[in-house]
Amino acid sequence: MISAAPDRLPCLPLLGVALAVLATSGEALADGFATPPFDRGGGLVATSRTERYSPLEDLSSYSRPSLVRILVGPAGKVDSDSASPGLLAAIDIGRGPTGFRITGAWLDVGADRGLAQYTGELTLDFGGRSRLRPVLGAGAGIARTSSSVRADGSLDTSAGATLGVGLVRAGLGFRIPFEDADARVALDLTGTIPAIRSDSAPDITPWLLGALTVGVGF
Repeated sequence: MISAAPDRLPCLPLLGVALAVLATSGEALADGFATPPFDRGGGLVATSRTERYSPLEDLSSYSRPSLVRILVGPAGKVDSDSASPGLLAAIDIGRGPTGFRITGAWLDVGADRGLAQYTGELTLDFGGRSRLRPVLGAGAGIARTSSSVRADGSLDTSAGATLGVGLVRAGLGFRIPFEDADARVALDLTGTIPAIRSDSAPDITPWLLGALTVGVGF
């Protein structure tokens, strides 16, 4: 029995090495370097402890921009003589940096100085992959006034007049981070210049049209 004891002594170093390995593995697991579990789709789940929310983050993880977007919201017209409240509705067409917009605006409806504006414009979106969408647009259209001018110079409120207009627009939109929808809010300022007047059109100076809209894509 006494002679068998020395044969067990060589096992002690091996036991020490095994304990050291287990201790090192425990530290690695505590530091969070374990192999990540599989997700339901069969891929590895990778996480980062340094991820931070950014309102301007890359939109590649969200739905693609829709081809057609409908926007609507309150609007206001300001010229050298007055200010008029109203409503604006628009249809944006295009996914990329270039597109086309069709707009209708109804301002001070029912008043003698009321005006309806229908325009089309080419647009350029500088937003890239950001949620912020700076946009420039230029185009033309028609404006219909609620009143007209008679041959003697008096105002006729029973009939309107038509003008041809040109416009330039600057806008700033924000794409709401929904994964399944292209939803946006936007602020637009449009400068409109009367270019062609009918004989019965009242004397109207250029005006500024502002609008705050909410839109969804399809």
